[in-house]
Amino acid sequence: MRGEALAGELVLVTGPVVEPVTVAEAKNWARITTATEDDLVEMLILAARRQVESTELRRALNTQT
Repeated sequence: MRGEALAGELVLVTGPVVEPVTVAEAKNWARITTATEDDLVEMLILAARRQVESTELRRALNTQT
């Protein structure tokens, strides 16, 4: 039922183009100096944004339509 909404419910059509935090910013904060964990850091950023934007929290961190 993607794209269909119940009365008064918002439906995400287009997600954010970029994440609210870059891999470089997250690595700098976590003091990671090698590229070996880049994929993991990217997945953690994505998971964190999705959790914040979940139906429970309902907070958009970037522009979405």
